[in-house]
Amino acid sequence: MSASAAESKWQSLIAERVVALGFASLPEFVTSRPRASLLALTTTLIGPAPNPQDANVSLSALQGMLLGQALDRGSVEHTSRDLLVRMLHQRLDGWPWLADRVGMQRVAGCLFGWAAGIGARLPDYRRPAITLALALLENPLPAGWMPQDADDPLLVAMFLHHWVEPSVA
Repeated sequence: MSASAAESKWQSLIAERVVALGFASLPEFVTSRPRASLLALTTTLIGPAPNPQDANVSLSALQGMLLGQALDRGSVEHTSRDLLVRMLHQRLDGWPWLADRVGMQRVAGCLFGWAAGIGARLPDYRRPAITLALALLENPLPAGWMPQDADDPLLVAMFLHHWVEPSVA
């Protein structure tokens, strides 16, 4: 089975499970769990993946569905904030002290993993995601800070100042 066929299979399964769980849409389901990682969301929807390859494909399918629907609804910025919050909660316990080099390396890995995921699905948004990731690394944030959801005031302010919507050609 090709990668796109496998991802299509997971997308269909995810869509079916969202409805079976009583949600009208995938964004409604995701919003009901604001800090759950994509892995936790996928596991809730379809159970644990039988192997690491299926886990990666199911995570990719979920992220692709969320970003595709966000593009259709004109809410890429909000969905990008949401995905960033989820990744931060999955990988960090809070924002490290600026002098904590190991902690800041973990943050950098998290931010650029997030930016790569956005850019892989929505190439026009690669630059805004990278710009935002760099801004988060370059602007000292309070030690211990962790956004609780996509509408965290500090996160919204960072996006307001550093996220530039791509031009429509």
